[in-house]
Amino acid sequence: MALNYPGPCQLRVYYTVNPQSLGNLTHRMALNFIPLEQPQPGDNFDEIDVVRRGGSNRKLDLLLTDWINLLKPLYNNGETTFDYAECWWYPPASFDPTYISTETIGVSATGSGTSFAASQMIYSFRSTEGNPMKVYLQEASNQFDRSLGYSEMNAANQAMVDFVIAQDNAPFVARDTSYPLAFLRLFPGQSEALFRRRYR
Repeated sequence: MALNYPGPCQLRVYYTVNPQSLGNLTHRMALNFIPLEQPQPGDNFDEIDVVRRGGSNRKLDLLLTDWINLLKPLYNNGETTFDYAECWWYPPASFDPTYISTETIGVSATGSGTSFAASQMIYSFRSTEGNPMKVYLQEASNQFDRSLGYSEMNAANQAMVDFVIAQDNAPFVARDTSYPLAFLRLFPGQSEALFRRRYR
């Protein structure tokens, strides 16, 4: 099997959750994307163009706003804040990234559900090259007890999935650097690593 590397660029989103007043934990979400041009250290988010599936571009700062607006309903507005994001560049065939810049987010979630401590939501996709791609949400507020297909999810989850696999405007790529083509299932559950962070 071919070895897949992260990048070529990676958007890292940092958010803090305090489920049921158990204490703040900051989580990191990592999403790969293809830049129009290789960014240089110090480039601001509004100077970086993200190449979408159909070939059009969107500035990274606008893409980040789009993404956060989709995540906000999935977290409790009294327990979650989206803090900041970082952009990193990975040289070809490398696991050693170069830091580019940071963008402040500083907004609260808008959902009304209860955040579930030490939980994770795994959204599973298939890329155009046939490989898996996953998006992880930690300690979100819409916990389920079984895996769900697209038609079984609520509107907020469907909107997030639609964004990831948008026919022409899909912005993120799998580690094989191809765009996600199809949504498979949503897998909820407990994260053992997160459980250890929170309780031990």
